[in-house]
Amino acid sequence: MLGDVEPHQVIQRYLADENSKDIAESLGISRSGLNAWLLRMCQDDWQEAQVARAITRKEQAENALEAAPDPLALA
Repeated sequence: MLGDVEPHQVIQRYLADENSKDIAESLGISRSGLNAWLLRMCQDDWQEAQVARAITRKEQAENALEAAPDPLALA
């Protein structure tokens, strides 16, 4: 099904902050199918990309907490 798709291009889209749901839909598969395919094709690179995104999201959350002007903004 994804024979002509380059897994590393998919990972680059993910690292460019594209949602995995949107990537999967553009390829005509489910999000779970995309994850399974990436794990099968390039497990280490896919896991590294997921860790990188998680770290970025954590940093963004920390920045938002630090920049909150008042308790309501924190909520």
